Amino acid sequence: MTFLVLLSIFSFGFTNLDSQGNLDRSMPIRIYWKRISKESQFESLTRIQNKMGYGIKFQNISENKADFQFVSSLDRIFELRKCSDNHYRVFTTCDSQHVEVKSLFIHFKDDSSWFPAITKIDLYGIDAASGGVITESIVP
Repeated sequence: MTFLVLLSIFSFGFTNLDSQGNLDRSMPIRIYWKRISKESQFESLTRIQNKMGYGIKFQNISENKADFQFVSSLDRIFELRKCSDNHYRVFTTCDSQHVEVKSLFIHFKDDSSWFPAITKIDLYGIDAASGGVITESIVP
């Protein structure tokens, strides 16, 4: 059975801030998933999901910027940063274009094991230079 998980953490305010409005250095992003088959509920990731599938690994964290990678696709670096309008947004590079990430759809196959196999990640974003829509399928 194949499932689809929507992660649109970046536009729904899941950035974790401290009392001064800076990134919480211990956990700059709180990841949730939206289970399409369960009345569109947001649910926290389990420990196994964080470590083996959909979690993120932070590299550099400062007050207004955090670089991270998804554990399922460690070759892609994402950057959460505070923009000039004081909102936090996520950026990455797609085919040498600087892209603001709007949402990610993670496709996975549940083979009833502890670790579902991620088959692809669909990225949707906006080209930071031109404003054009960018889509990309990432195969881990």
